[in-house]
Amino acid sequence: MIDAGKMTERVTFQAKSVTRNSLGEEVVTWGDVATVWAEVRPLRGREFYAANQTQQVVDVRFLIRKRTGLTVDMRLLWKSAPYDITGLIPGTGPYLGALEIMATNGLRNGLSVGDGYLPPVSGSILLQDGSLMLLESGDLILLEAA
Repeated sequence: MIDAGKMTERVTFQAKSVTRNSLGEEVVTWGDVATVWAEVRPLRGREFYAANQTQQVVDVRFLIRKRTGLTVDMRLLWKSAPYDITGLIPGTGPYLGALEIMATNGLRNGLSVGDGYLPPVSGSILLQDGSLMLLESGDLILLEAA
């Protein structure tokens, strides 16, 4: 059984909604689904250099009471910062009745490679037609399926 006294942080789960604006471009918005109490344990942080600047990534473990309706397509907010959900693990043994949520902050911030986005890059990309695309620092790449 989980100790409710350790669940001292409020986290809000959000679901992504994609609409189109008047120009036909996709517009991504996030809507609140639920706000719950959680035990929060930062697991590791790391820095790396990309797009001519230092990037930071933090992996965090959130433990909440068992709840249905959550998916890895959602994100959560903790202390107003977005965390991309990378795993939902049902509790077992002493954590029966709990849900462990693995999440990352700083790398994607709500945009995923599955959405066709890559982190900001600089350098060059060789395109399928043999031409070379030069990218400036901080450029985002939008990939479209053929």
